[in-house]
Amino acid sequence: MWQLCFRGSEPLAEEAIKMICHTGGVAVLAHPWALKNPIPIIRGLKEAGLHGMEVYKSDGRLAGKCSVEKFLTCLIIKMMLLSSLGLRVSL
Repeated sequence: MWQLCFRGSEPLAEEAIKMICHTGGVAVLAHPWALKNPIPIIRGLKEAGLHGMEVYKSDGRLAGKCSVEKFLTCLIIKMMLLSSLGLRVSL
């Protein structure tokens, strides 16, 4: 698994999640509203060890449109995931 970091290629999301979990980190999916077919993708990531996904933006509002907000909230509850706040950092 660690060879992926040295080949110059990006690991698959599932492999990255497994690496994060293996090292004691918390794997969180950012910008899930950008996925075209989110349910099977998020389900597969959850099986790989995903802990949570972004639902709130840095301004404290739910991300996306109202229907997307409700959809993401329902997914988090159904899949027993943590919800996270996306932060915008300006340097």
